[in-house]
Amino acid sequence: MGLILLAIMLIASASSHAQRLSVRQFEHDAVATDAVKFPVRDANGQPAALLKVRLEHFALCFEGNVLKTEYKGSGEYWVYMSAGSRFLTISSTLTAPLEYEFEQPLQGNRTYILQLRYHTSGDSFKVLKAQPRATTDGYKWPRRSFITFDYAFPNSAFGLTFGGGKKWGYLFGMAIGVKGQQTMVYDYWTDGSIMRENQKFDFLYNYHFLFGITRRLNADCILRGGLGFALGGSEEFPGGMLLDLGVMMDVHNVGVISLSYELVNGEKGSYSMLKLGIGFGWDSYF
Repeated sequence: MGLILLAIMLIASASSHAQRLSVRQFEHDAVATDAVKFPVRDANGQPAALLKVRLEHFALCFEGNVLKTEYKGSGEYWVYMSAGSRFLTISSTLTAPLEYEFEQPLQGNRTYILQLRYHTSGDSFKVLKAQPRATTDGYKWPRRSFITFDYAFPNSAFGLTFGGGKKWGYLFGMAIGVKGQQTMVYDYWTDGSIMRENQKFDFLYNYHFLFGITRRLNADCILRGGLGFALGGSEEFPGGMLLDLGVMMDVHNVGVISLSYELVNGEKGSYSMLKLGIGFGWDSYF
């Protein structure tokens, strides 16, 4: 019985450390005034910085120059830290500790947002240190990659789109359009009269190639746009230049949903489609 309990404890310990926390987004919220409305002061009477840490479904503990911690519900913690703080350690019973280093010291009476995510990782029993990625406007972004499987209607095009980047990124897409066409085929007598008529069903194809850029608005929403070309020669499927505009949303850190509008314009005509994509995304810090 004792061996069974020991095995259960070892498995639980190993599985807990197989998950890790990482920083998805860190920013100074210049609009929020919560640090001023609900102030906390250190032992010297100096106002503290307010750090809003967000991660659902986890009970978190914080270590560092922490003056006060409040849980506000919906996975949001208010962590008051002394002005000038540079480090914060975040731990949970289900993950390895995360040691986060702020690029600049926290300032009193300011509100900051720290959005976390969790991963299942093979880096067991390792204390992980997240390095924020800085951009010119102060945001810190991980490198986000994605792949979606697409369906465009009403012209029934099937495709694949993939891309990546931080705040700005790229995308590349390929698709094949399929459309059925029914025609009548006639057989004639020698005098020119119709002997019989038959229905013939054919498939028409065209091919899309897309090159574009992405622009991340926040932790979950990405704008997309691109140009490309369509290869096709029939009136139903004319070839020409292709324009794609749309938006992508992250779902629970791993899923990706994309919706875009495509317009094809060529010498033989033009047509438009709505394209829905479903896939997955992942972050990397390198």
